[in-house]
Amino acid sequence: MAEYEFGIIGVEPSFKEQSVFIYFNLDLDPDTIDHKNIYLVYLDKKLNANKAVNYNLITHGDFIQLKLDDWAVPNDEYTLLIQPGISSITGVNLDSALIRNFSFKTDVTSKIKILSPSNYQKISNNFTCKWEEIGDTLENNFYLEIDKNNLFNLNPIKTTISSKKKFSTKIKENGQYYLRIRSIKGDEYGYWSDIVTFLIDNKSNNDSDDNDEDSSDDDMLIIDNEEIKILSFPDNGITPSKSFDFVFDEDIDTTDMNIKIIRSDI
Repeated sequence: MAEYEFGIIGVEPSFKEQSVFIYFNLDLDPDTIDHKNIYLVYLDKKLNANKAVNYNLITHGDFIQLKLDDWAVPNDEYTLLIQPGISSITGVNLDSALIRNFSFKTDVTSKIKILSPSNYQKISNNFTCKWEEIGDTLENNFYLEIDKNNLFNLNPIKTTISSKKKFSTKIKENGQYYLRIRSIKGDEYGYWSDIVTFLIDNKSNNDSDDNDEDSSDDDMLIIDNEEIKILSFPDNGITPSKSFDFVFDEDIDTTDMNIKIIRSDI
C-alpha cells in the first residue's frame, strides 16, 4: 500500500477488552466516524442468521475501538463493514467499502449443563444451583449470572467459581429469575449454558438443594443485618499456610469488622 493511500491495516478482537480494534495507516478525522458508516454483525449458529451487534464507538488517533454492549460470542464469525465516508486528518477519504471477517477465538471448548434448579422450579430464597462441565478438556473454572430478565442487563448477580460446581446465595426479592453459566480460562470463555428460569417464593417450603447437607447457612456472614455469602475459605481439617483468604460474594467494609481465629489443637 502506497503511503498516500488510506485504508485498514488490521482488525483485532479482544476478549479482555470486549472490543474490536480497527487499525488504519493514517490518523483519523473523528468527525467523519459514526455508527452510520460502521456495521458489525455476527452469524448466530442457532438461528443460522446474521444478528446486528450494538457497540460504543471510540476513536483513538489511527484506530477505532468498538466496545461491545454485550458479551462477545466465542468462535462465531463476525463481519465488519466500513462504508465510504471516513477520512484521515489530512483529508484523504476512504473511497470504497471495506469488509473484514474475524472471530473471538477461544481454547475453551467445554459446555455447561445446569442440573438444578430445574426450569420453572419454585424455591425459597435460599438458592443453590449445581451443574456439570462436559467436554474433552475441562477448565474447572466458571462464571455465573442470575438476573430478572433473560438479557441479563438489569442488575445481575455475577460471580466466578473455582474447582467446584455449586453456588449458593440468598435471593431476597420474590419473582422470576434467569440463570446461565459458562466455563472460563483467563480472559477467554466458552459458550453459555442453556438459560434456566426459576421462581423465588419466600413462602415456598422447597429449597433448590433440599437433599444437600452442605446447603446450610454455616458459610453465611451477617453484617449490619445484611447476609453476605462466604464463597471460599480453608476447608475443615486442612492446615492452611501462614496466610489464607476468605472470599465474599460482595465488597465489604472492614473498618469496624472483627474476625476472631480460634486455634484448636487436634
